[in-house]
Amino acid sequence: MFFQMSCDLCCEQVQELCGGITSSVFKLSESMLINSSRLQETLKFIAHRKDMERYNSIMDFIFCEIWTEYQIACFKFYDKKGPPLRETMPKTEIEYYDGLIIKAFQVALELLKKYEKKQWSKKSLSWVSFRTIVLKAAS
Repeated sequence: MFFQMSCDLCCEQVQELCGGITSSVFKLSESMLINSSRLQETLKFIAHRKDMERYNSIMDFIFCEIWTEYQIACFKFYDKKGPPLRETMPKTEIEYYDGLIIKAFQVALELLKKYEKKQWSKKSLSWVSFRTIVLKAAS
């Protein structure tokens, strides 16, 4: 008697919602992201052309892709050549960005509502347009 056994191994990297360079820094926006699967899916939908996997967490992606001046520090942190934000950013600045990220989340949800109502096309629902709206609102 001959038995044939087969074993398929599938390994999938699951991106964390929070962690990385922004780990537990932006408490209010992290909480909002953790508690809203609709928000998580909305951000993935808007960023569908971006490589989110470059980042250790969705929060790192959001922060560094909106405020691109922090990308270098983020990737240095990943390479163990730089500190996390909580060691370099003043508390007032952390609170400021936390509020802006919440506004960014609200913008994302509004854009998705417009898209669902056919008031916004998928072509115009891009990361670039989202980022532009967020940065304009922040100024």
